Amino acid sequence: MIALALLLQAASAPPVPPPPKESYLAAVALWRDNAPSEAERRSAIDRAVGMAASGALAEVGIQVIYTKRGSVSRWLTKFDQLKPIIARHVPADLHKSDGLVADCVINDLAYALSSDEIGRVREFFSTVAGKKFWSISGVFHDAMLECYRTTLNLKADYADFLAVGLRPPKPPKPSRPQGNLVY
Repeated sequence: MIALALLLQAASAPPVPPPPKESYLAAVALWRDNAPSEAERRSAIDRAVGMAASGALAEVGIQVIYTKRGSVSRWLTKFDQLKPIIARHVPADLHKSDGLVADCVINDLAYALSSDEIGRVREFFSTVAGKKFWSISGVFHDAMLECYRTTLNLKADYADFLAVGLRPPKPPKPSRPQGNLVY
């Protein structure tokens, strides 16, 4: 009985099934027709680095508290120091990362929409109005931002915190199994 309980605790979650093949292929075609420009990719990376810096500051307890004098300027100072340090973790050659990000965005799209829905979206984006809407709305921007953040594994490491004069966060304590085991 104990062995079964321990095995169940150690068992990993089953892998996520791939999206439907038709939806995936339709999403690939949509991405191919409307691939982001170099400027859009750079913007997504810059925003992902900013999110990582903001998250790192929150991790060590530096937050903007509008009622507390000086908290905004302290946060901005540390953010401006930390962001370029985290940006150094972005590889110079993004060719491999761009492919992984494209696959991430395509998978998200294929999970969210059916192949028919993606086809209708693709038809709309092939029109003049659709192209104009595409350029001003930034349809893939948020998805690219999240995919770059996870693909590039953007986060502050121990040395990054020290470089800007911050105490790195303490690692979480190892968790103990919850509940009682019945013998």
